[in-house]
Amino acid sequence: MLGMKKVRSHQLESLIFRELPFRDSLINPLYITIHYSATSTLKKAWQALKDRGLSYHLLVDQNGELLQCVPLNKRAAHAGYSNWKGLNNLNDFSIGICAVNLGYLQRFSNGLYGEVNAHNDPTKPFYEADELYIGRHPYEGRTRGWLPYPEAQIQAIRSVCESLIAEYPTIRDIVGHDEIAISRKVDPGPAFPLGALYDLVPDRESDRGQLHRVSVRGGHLNIRRSPNSRSKILGTFPHGQEVRVRSYSYRYRKGQRRPVKTLWAFITTRVDGLHEGFVYSRFLKKIS
Repeated sequence: MLGMKKVRSHQLESLIFRELPFRDSLINPLYITIHYSATSTLKKAWQALKDRGLSYHLLVDQNGELLQCVPLNKRAAHAGYSNWKGLNNLNDFSIGICAVNLGYLQRFSNGLYGEVNAHNDPTKPFYEADELYIGRHPYEGRTRGWLPYPEAQIQAIRSVCESLIAEYPTIRDIVGHDEIAISRKVDPGPAFPLGALYDLVPDRESDRGQLHRVSVRGGHLNIRRSPNSRSKILGTFPHGQEVRVRSYSYRYRKGQRRPVKTLWAFITTRVDGLHEGFVYSRFLKKIS
């Protein structure tokens, strides 16, 4: 499974192709977006996507097995409402890779963790806390138990990303669904080592996001842990500080199914572009 695979006619060689719904329009592949399936098996992931009319370009099982579901140059339905560095709707600009993983699990009164189905009954298997990654999602706030990603799966995703970047030199970076759809999605979550893939995109630091300047004369701008005014203050920016906006969070209005983009900006001042916190963008002025 490991090692770079050649891309022929927008399909990775030696892979099973099992089609999921996609739009017959071309994408401009600027990013690779990593997701998790919220299912326990590859079969369940594929069936759930088919039933909901959704799709990823590639599914990656826990043992590293790969399944392609959409031609790599066509628009899959994976990112949904999303924005990143001035772009909206990342379905048009990214290749979606989905790892088979349950994601976060429910903690029960006996201290064990497990998945909860629609009837609120725990499903097996159960997990001890030491089998999971126990931690807070960096953008979402709550501490949860997250199912780890097996090394075979991580290495398979790395190999696929390497192949895609070689074939599509327009790719600028590898991002998580949770970065481009903040407050909507939490996948792939803190258990996935996204940073371990950054070296595959040597020029990623040149894609730093839109430049803004803090505008709060006589005051400062709070940097928040989460995209709301009640979350913990991590620090402050003075008037005139330059920041890069990575994306904006979303929220759902009561009675509406479609989310709206908020004024909470996901920002950085770092050269490497890594996340620093959230600021209220009414106090930012766009420079470029």
